[in-house]
Amino acid sequence: MALNDQVRDEAAPGNLGGWNWGAFGLTWIWGIGNRTPAAWFVLVPVIGWFGMPILLGFKGNTWAWRNGSWPTVDAFRRAQRKWAWGALFAWTGVIAATAVLYVGMTAMFEQSEPYQLAKTEIIADPKLIEILGQPIELGRPSGSMKSHGGGAGDAQFQFSLTGPKGKAKAYITAQQALGTWQLQGTAIDLEDGTRLERTQH
Repeated sequence: MALNDQVRDEAAPGNLGGWNWGAFGLTWIWGIGNRTPAAWFVLVPVIGWFGMPILLGFKGNTWAWRNGSWPTVDAFRRAQRKWAWGALFAWTGVIAATAVLYVGMTAMFEQSEPYQLAKTEIIADPKLIEILGQPIELGRPSGSMKSHGGGAGDAQFQFSLTGPKGKAKAYITAQQALGTWQLQGTAIDLEDGTRLERTQH
C-alpha cells in the first residue's frame, strides 16, 4: 500500500469532519476544483438550490478527501481553508454589488419624474394631511420604470408614508406619452386597512 493511501485511510473520514465553508459557498465551482461531481446537483432547481449547499457543507471534507490526491492531512486542510476564503471574498463581492445596485436604482427612482409627481401630489393632499399629519415623509421607492421608445413608457412604484399621526403605504402607476409623464392612479393603504384611491383621467 502506498504512503498516500495509508494517510488517506488513517485520516478519512473521522479526522476531517466539520463544516466545509468553501463547498457551501462555492458549490459547483468547488466541486470542479475538488473532483466532486456530486456538487453539480446544486444546479437542480429548488431541491439542488437549497438542499445541496447544506449537504456540501456537511460532507465536503469527506468527499474532497476521498476524491483527491492529498500528500498530507495538513495540505488538505490548507487547501480547504483557501477555498473557504475564496467563498468569503466571492460572497462579499456579490453582496456589495447588490447593495450598490439597490442604492443606484433607488436613487434613480427618487429622481424620476413620475415619483416627483406623486410626491408633490401626496404631500399636498388635504385628506392625507388630515389623517397622517404634516409633514409627510416618503420612504425609499421600489418598483419598475420602463421606456418603450418614442417618448413612451410606464412606471409602477410603492413606498412608505410617515406622518406625525400615523403611517401608510403608497402605490402609484404612471404613463409617459410624447415625452410627458402623467400619473394614472394612486392608492394609499392606511394602518386601519382603509384604502384611498385616486384615478387620473
